[in-house]
Amino acid sequence: MVFHLNIILHGMLQKSRAMTFSDGGDTKDYKRLSQLFPKAMLNIRQHDKWLKSRFKHYTYSKWIRHLKVKKFPPSVPLAKRWLEGHHNHHLNVLKFFEDKKDRLIIVNIDNKEWIPELAKALNLKAIKTNKNVLPEEKIPPEFMKKVEYCIEEARKQLQIPPEQMKESLLIPKLGTYNLDGFYKII
Repeated sequence: MVFHLNIILHGMLQKSRAMTFSDGGDTKDYKRLSQLFPKAMLNIRQHDKWLKSRFKHYTYSKWIRHLKVKKFPPSVPLAKRWLEGHHNHHLNVLKFFEDKKDRLIIVNIDNKEWIPELAKALNLKAIKTNKNVLPEEKIPPEFMKKVEYCIEEARKQLQIPPEQMKESLLIPKLGTYNLDGFYKII
C-alpha cells in the first residue's frame, strides 16, 4: 500500500505491493517512517502557492472546525515562520536522504501530471480522485488580500527575490542543495 502521513495519498493510487510514505503531519516523522517504509515521497509546490493554501486551509477548512484545531490568522511573522520552516524542512529531508537517494521521490504537486507520473514510477495504476481544494468563492477577497500582503512582506523581510517565491523545492536565498541522484517528478 502507499502510505501518506495525512491520508493515504489522498486515495490517488490504488493499493499495491509498493510501499512509500509522504511528508506531512509532524515534520520530524520522515525519520521514523523511513525505518518502516522503503520509499519516501516529498511533496513540493511553489512557495507562494503553498503559503496561500496553508493560510486558507488553517482558516476555512471544514476539518479545522471539526477537529477544533487552532486557526492561524494571516500575519507577517507567521508567514515568515512558515516560509522558513517549509524551506528548512525540505533541506532537512534532502540531507537525511543524501546517502539513500534512491529511497526519496520528490513530487511537484503543481505539475498537473504528477499523479500518473508517480503511479508509473511506482508501477501502480493511477485512479481519478477529487481534489482537496477550497472553492475560491468561499474565501473572502479581503482575506486573500491580507494573505498576499503578509506573504509579500515576509518575502521582503527575508530579502528573498520575488522570482524565488516561484521555486518549488528550495529558496536559493535561504540555501541550496545538490539534487543530483534524486528521483524527481517536477
